[in-house]
Amino acid sequence: MSAVSPASTGGPAVSVVIPAYREAFSIGPSVHECLDYFDALEMSVEVIVADDGSDDETVAMVERESARDARVRLVRLGEHKGKGAAVRAGIAASSGVQVLLVDADLAIPLSEYPHFAEALSHCDLALASKELGRRLGYVRQPFLRVVMGRVFNLAVRLLLLPGFLDTQAGFKLLRGDAARLLASECEIDGFAYDVEVLALALAHCLRAKELPVHCRLTGKTSVRVLRDSLRMLRDILAVRRRMLRWRDHREASLS
Repeated sequence: MSAVSPASTGGPAVSVVIPAYREAFSIGPSVHECLDYFDALEMSVEVIVADDGSDDETVAMVERESARDARVRLVRLGEHKGKGAAVRAGIAASSGVQVLLVDADLAIPLSEYPHFAEALSHCDLALASKELGRRLGYVRQPFLRVVMGRVFNLAVRLLLLPGFLDTQAGFKLLRGDAARLLASECEIDGFAYDVEVLALALAHCLRAKELPVHCRLTGKTSVRVLRDSLRMLRDILAVRRRMLRWRDHREASLS
């Protein structure tokens, strides 16, 4: 894999953006793992932790890591708004040629990165697909989480994105300029932000590719089945309405 030159932005080769809410236990080791991984690849990196109003020691942990290593940066939302809001703030603060979105527990390991970097030479956004990973035997998850994911994705395919098997996996690699454009236009604060990012990318005629991934079993999820499923469905419908307005405006401007 060839190294990515940061010359076009003046920033690092990779900006790793980690949304965090009550992640005091995992955030320190995850930040270290990100730094060590890209150091081993001899790639310049910044790690941006976007704290979503945590009320535990998450912020203190990140501030400690930032004092030790200037490549670690903290973005604070001040109040709990949602994962989408945290990701948006983290991307807005980034300057990397590439932007890598990961979950705080690194359930999808960083060892997947080279495959995504290779794919990014042919597309603008490479997204992890646990569903493709399951089909290849890479991913094993509790039955309820599998059912939740498949039901949610069925709604996404029927209402908005028919060609994608999994939009929600917490590992995405984007061209930096594309990431910052999409973040500037996103509005969804909750878990359905992934759907909005992908819908906006396609509206901008950007290229997206799903890749199968391995996944560690962490046993942890911040998703509450009934409450968050209803919120995600509401958000999908909001994104659908927005994309329909976008299409109508574009067609009107061309007529």
